[in-house]
Amino acid sequence: MDIEFRKHAEEIISYFDESVQECLQNPDYKIEVWQKGLDTAQEWLRLIDAEKVTQNELLSFIRVVHANRYRTSMWFSFAEVAYDWASSKEVSLPPREVFLKSDGLRRESLKEISATSSAEYAQTLHNIFRRYSNEDPNSEVWTDGLKIISEWLRLLKNEKCTESEISTLWKGIDRNFNQYPGTAQWLDTVLAVGYWCKSIGQLDLVPKRFQMLLG
Repeated sequence: MDIEFRKHAEEIISYFDESVQECLQNPDYKIEVWQKGLDTAQEWLRLIDAEKVTQNELLSFIRVVHANRYRTSMWFSFAEVAYDWASSKEVSLPPREVFLKSDGLRRESLKEISATSSAEYAQTLHNIFRRYSNEDPNSEVWTDGLKIISEWLRLLKNEKCTESEISTLWKGIDRNFNQYPGTAQWLDTVLAVGYWCKSIGQLDLVPKRFQMLLG
């Protein structure tokens, strides 16, 4: 069984390595998501080949995979096969459909997102970023998100937040959206904060490239 999983690991390593090399040759490309994939796939191969693997090692690995599973299509494929491998070991995991389920906001229609309270979405995103920060503590994509959403929650509680504070919040969102392209939770953040700004009459503070997403 591990022979087949080892083949999958090698294929995934090869894919992520090619992506990393392409990024190195093109400085404008964002390398983080591919480097994280390469490092994680190499760790998986190490675990497959290890004579003995502890539960802590298994859980640490599968938590990183879970946190990043929706960052690219290859990450999702990685999550599917990594889950099947981990579930064959002596480790307690949630059901496969729960492990792979999306917990972002984009599963809902834009109409539903715009009609739901900003406080509810802010708390949902805070919970997601906090969970992924715990699962993958060495990735700034999640710790940066937690900081941004914590600041948004603060502004939501402050009835007199200023345009300057909202603009500063958007600078952080815009920077991280660029830094971590393809990450569903950052698009969720753009939509949720964008609709909040629209609801309080501050749509003009939303970067123009995001305004078209809000209808």
